[in-house]
Amino acid sequence: RATEDDQPNLGFSMAPHWARFSVVNLAHEPLVLLYQYANIDYVDLFIVHKNGTIYHGSSGDHVPFYQRTVPHRYPVFPLDISRGETAWCYVEVRNEQGAMFPLSLGTDKSFDQFDRGERMVTGLLLGVFIVVILFNFLFFFATGDRAYLYYVLFAFSYLVYELAFRGIGGEYLWPRNTWIDDQVLVTLL
Repeated sequence: RATEDDQPNLGFSMAPHWARFSVVNLAHEPLVLLYQYANIDYVDLFIVHKNGTIYHGSSGDHVPFYQRTVPHRYPVFPLDISRGETAWCYVEVRNEQGAMFPLSLGTDKSFDQFDRGERMVTGLLLGVFIVVILFNFLFFFATGDRAYLYYVLFAFSYLVYELAFRGIGGEYLWPRNTWIDDQVLVTLL
């Protein structure tokens, strides 16, 4: 059924959910479809062109990085749609934690700008956490007060949670072990 929501949230369900929409390429650059949630188990994109050819791409945090359509922490799909062409896109989402459709369509250049800005902010956030952890760890050694050690453990667990939630851990630390993101999120939440 049709929805008017910008980012429909379909709740918790093990069943696959589908979205269908048409795309008309009016840009002079390649188009990209971005699923803006790193912890989705599986996202499959099917593009049906007017001539009958079908493109299929897979991504998600249960798909190892070397098997993803685009090796990125978010599910990203290049849309091979010629300028002026209209094609139908079908997106299948399967997730144990709930299904939503935070899809964004843009040019390759706009995606690169978005990604660069988000990586900068995320890097600053994670850098602050690392400084806080090191600072409190030094205080623990200097004073022997266990409260600093407990804070270090709390801040470190939150840092690992953020790495898993934002898909950075799966991208850089455990790219071949897709189960770790789910376990970290459940354990440290």
